[in-house]
Amino acid sequence: MDTVSFTTRTGFRTIQLVQSAYNDEQVHSGITAGDNWHFNINGKAFYALGTNIIPFDPFYARTTVESVRWVLESAVKSGQNMVSAIYLQRPTYMFIYPKLRIWGGGTYQPSHPSIAGGVYDFYSICDELGILAWSELIFSDSLYPINDFLLESIEPEIHQNVRRVNRHPSNAQWAGGNEIEGIVLNAAPLLENGTHYLDEVCHSQPCLFVPAMNA
Repeated sequence: MDTVSFTTRTGFRTIQLVQSAYNDEQVHSGITAGDNWHFNINGKAFYALGTNIIPFDPFYARTTVESVRWVLESAVKSGQNMVSAIYLQRPTYMFIYPKLRIWGGGTYQPSHPSIAGGVYDFYSICDELGILAWSELIFSDSLYPINDFLLESIEPEIHQNVRRVNRHPSNAQWAGGNEIEGIVLNAAPLLENGTHYLDEVCHSQPCLFVPAMNA
C-alpha cells in the first residue's frame, strides 16, 4: 500500500464565535439592543482590525511570494494593530490581532506552494505573521439556487478547499460568500419571484427581512 508523508508547521488554538445579548446597562448606555458579535481566541476576547484581501494581481502568474509577503507585512505594520505575531500558546500576552477577509468575489487563496502553480503559500505566511484569516467561499453577488444539482456540483469544491485550509491556525472561520444575503433580501420585494430565493435561504424557517427602501 502506498503511503504519503509530509512535514508541516502548525499551531494550536481554539476560536469561538460569541453571540450573547447586550445587557440592560449596555442598552441604556446607548448600544442598540440585540446580540454582540465577537471572537474569543483561547478563551480571551480580542479586538480584530483588518481589511479585505482581493486577488493580488489580475494575472495570477505575475503574483510573487515577495509581493504577497509585502502586502501581509504591511497589514501588520500599517496601524491596523500593534502586534507582530499571535502567540497561540500564550494568549494572555496580547489581545489585538490583525484579521484579513479573503473576499468571496475573488479566488481561493493557496495554502501550499504546490497549489495553483506553486506561486506562494498565503496561509503559511499568515501563520508566521500572526494574521487571522476570515476565509470566504467564492460565491458572490448573485441569486444562487439551492437545489440538489447545485449542491452536488459545489460539494467537492467546498470539501477540498476547507480540508486543505483548515490545518492552518491562521484560518479563523469560513463564511458563505459575499453580499448574497443582502441581495436575497432586496430581491424578495422587488422581483416577481423574489420570495422564492428568500424561502430557499430560510429553509422554511421564520426569517426577518426589511423591504428595500426607495432612494
